[in-house]
Amino acid sequence: MLLVDEQGTVIQGFIPPGRIDTYLPHMVAGSIYKLTNYYGSQSKVGYRVAEPNVIVTFPWSSILCDLKDSLVLFPEDRFRFYGYEEFEAACDKKGDLYDYIGHLKLVNGKTLSDSLVLDEDVISSTRRILVHVQTYDGPVMKLCLWDKAATDFCEKFKSHGSTPSVILVTTLNPKRIGGALTLNTLSPSRVFFDLDVQPTRDYLTWLSSNSDVANRVNADIVTKTETVTIGELFSYMKKEGAKANEGVGDDHVVPVPQALIDTIGTTHKFIVKVSTHNLTGKTKSLTVTKVHPPEAPVANGDIEENVNVPSTEEALQLDDLGDGHSIGTDESADERVKRSSDMTELEEAKRAKCG
Repeated sequence: MLLVDEQGTVIQGFIPPGRIDTYLPHMVAGSIYKLTNYYGSQSKVGYRVAEPNVIVTFPWSSILCDLKDSLVLFPEDRFRFYGYEEFEAACDKKGDLYDYIGHLKLVNGKTLSDSLVLDEDVISSTRRILVHVQTYDGPVMKLCLWDKAATDFCEKFKSHGSTPSVILVTTLNPKRIGGALTLNTLSPSRVFFDLDVQPTRDYLTWLSSNSDVANRVNADIVTKTETVTIGELFSYMKKEGAKANEGVGDDHVVPVPQALIDTIGTTHKFIVKVSTHNLTGKTKSLTVTKVHPPEAPVANGDIEENVNVPSTEEALQLDDLGDGHSIGTDESADERVKRSSDMTELEEAKRAKCG
């Protein structure tokens, strides 16, 4: 948890698991308390949520008093925002955990609309929601909400009067997944929408006057390489929007991929996977798992023994028709003499080997 003092300094607080039931049920976010009998310790280098490198820990003797009538004004919230460049630089370094604010572009691959409905069954089974987000006119990033953050997102999304546009998520861990920068939530992450806190209200005001940014389509959203399972591919193929030939005429022509055209008239070796389903179903089929390229033909026997070398006299008779012209070519006399000489040497070498 985060503790904020009257000077606005944010310090990380820690309650040991054995004393959570003693203190946490009596604590309300945004309330003012007086804490006595605590001790400070050095914070870890990785995954810090506040600038000071100390942690306020609650021992068994700590006393927490609720100051209901305090006149001290505390900031309502305290965030540490990072942009694309900062998250990119901190990617996979296990450093400090920062917050993000921006507007939504996609939610689980779906564009924002008033009719957008989240599939709660899928979310509850996968415990994950993937959204594409953008800060102002910067690059589009992936934001992956896990476990409780995904549940909070789903509940807030359902209870929201209309489809939210602005999102703020705290305590994010930047990692590179599938070659793309992805912001990942952790157990203390919180999710806010349009009018929840002051930063989202300010961003929504800017977004309302810059609607062209929200409607801008960035090709990076759909061209990033992503790893998916076979089940996810079949789920996508069942969607109406994925049926590319829906509504086209009978004369619509779909070109054959060049990779298939290149296989016409050639010989290949196939690695075939055969199961009981392939032979007992109504439609018997085999599944090809790999196609090997055609191999170069291998010559059989001794190449030298299969060579038929004509004699010099035969070569001259075939090469010269008597009118000074060669058969099929216009070679000069010198070239014909040289070729005949080469054949003579090859014939003598062959006779020496056989003799």
